[in-house]
Amino acid sequence: MWQPSLYITEALRKLIRPRTYFCDQLWTTVNIRINGNVEACACAPTKGPTFPLFSEPIERLLNNEWFTGTRRYLLSEMNLPVAAPDGERGCVFECCVNCPVSLQDRYYINTMRLRLTEPGLIRTRHLKPAPASLLREKHTNYKRMLALLRRPVTNIGAFPIFAHIDPSNVCNLRCPFCLVGAGKLEQEPRGLMPFELFERLMEWIGPYLIGLELYRYGEPMLNSDIVKMIRLAAQEYRIFCSISTNFSMPLSDETLHDLVESGLSKLIIAADDVEQPFYEKYRRGGGIQMVLGNLERLIRFRQSMKSVYPRIVWQNLIFRFNEKRLKIIKSTVKKLGVDVFRVATPYIPAHEDYADWIPQSAFERGKASSHPVMITDVTISPLKLYPAQEFHLRCRVKNALGRETWRAEHGDDGSIRVGVKLLDSDMKLKWEMGRIHLQYALEPGDEAMLETTLQAPDTPGRYFIKLGMVKENHYWFEFNSRMQEAPAIISLKVASSLK
Repeated sequence: MWQPSLYITEALRKLIRPRTYFCDQLWTTVNIRINGNVEACACAPTKGPTFPLFSEPIERLLNNEWFTGTRRYLLSEMNLPVAAPDGERGCVFECCVNCPVSLQDRYYINTMRLRLTEPGLIRTRHLKPAPASLLREKHTNYKRMLALLRRPVTNIGAFPIFAHIDPSNVCNLRCPFCLVGAGKLEQEPRGLMPFELFERLMEWIGPYLIGLELYRYGEPMLNSDIVKMIRLAAQEYRIFCSISTNFSMPLSDETLHDLVESGLSKLIIAADDVEQPFYEKYRRGGGIQMVLGNLERLIRFRQSMKSVYPRIVWQNLIFRFNEKRLKIIKSTVKKLGVDVFRVATPYIPAHEDYADWIPQSAFERGKASSHPVMITDVTISPLKLYPAQEFHLRCRVKNALGRETWRAEHGDDGSIRVGVKLLDSDMKLKWEMGRIHLQYALEPGDEAMLETTLQAPDTPGRYFIKLGMVKENHYWFEFNSRMQEAPAIISLKVASSLK
């Protein structure tokens, strides 16, 4: 049956959605740790300085040499007419330089998304009446931000319209790929944000914010003041608030009732299955029955209060162990009353030891429609090797991305090369054997034959050689969720003698 509304919705989505991954962090957003310090990004731990928020006016802080230098670097990488003074890079946040999403995919400023954001966030929630002066101030700042983003600017003459504020950098679970869960978060202090500090933050930036994500490193529901924080931001400052929680902890009826009453707009429940044996593979220390029980009670309170808020999103990370269970999980949580079931690509360490966590199907694994093959026709000679013998490796390389030219650069930062790894008989990484450099630039679709000389392992046995494209000091194409290259693997047998 033809449904015009579906076609109109899809057309609008294509118009609004940027051609590439959209990141406006350094232009529109402020990211604040539990101690009130500002960091560069909300996507990854900041590799660089942080700044006390109250040390200077926020408009000056967000235009210091680090923020303006990084914006200039990013814009110049997009070939926009912004150059660093005297050709120097200057102060640049390393988390932006080393982001695993390629620059060509990452930064594409499209204000269409923002144009449709503000009316929906500050005008649709009917809480208590908001002062006209507050809404007017938000709207004026929002329009100023839009005007700035229509051209490549490095200095922002507007207050941030979005914020990520971390109420907790501790967690009750031990998820293995999470810095907090794995005990690898190098951040001081560790603990919970005091409500008094949050009040100061709202006085400082609340009048300008449209959206607030009250989560970052840890579990926000561990902060006993989380409901007070939401109520202050949503009702006093008319900010669209969302939190992301594992929901795997005892929560009283009073707490769940207050969550609904607080003005919370969106609640994201981070859980990856509805059966304990699958759930606990990643959410270690958690209990899925507790999650589902909290969810059922929250929905009952929402219904009894005749509210559609908070909108409940079930966020499901996709791993190999649950990729074939998506329909079961979605059906279960939808019957409970979840509003949105969302699939998300997890962070999986770029290492062969974690390869069995990576989903196999292209759709569940990420955004790529297929796994591009960039390295083919791999040969080694001689075929029969003995320990420590040198051998010749040859392969064909194709620029199969269709987005950018691979330049023949031999620098250590950002050069495109073929990486060569040695795997043991169980396909686990033993060590990296080296790199094969491009001899000339490859335009999208171009191919080249490359070769190098390597040395066989000292110990006899069966091995594998794995070849994959790498952007030096940035990412392996295989582990980049946007590219997901299918690496080339060839068997290597090292005999104890030449006989």
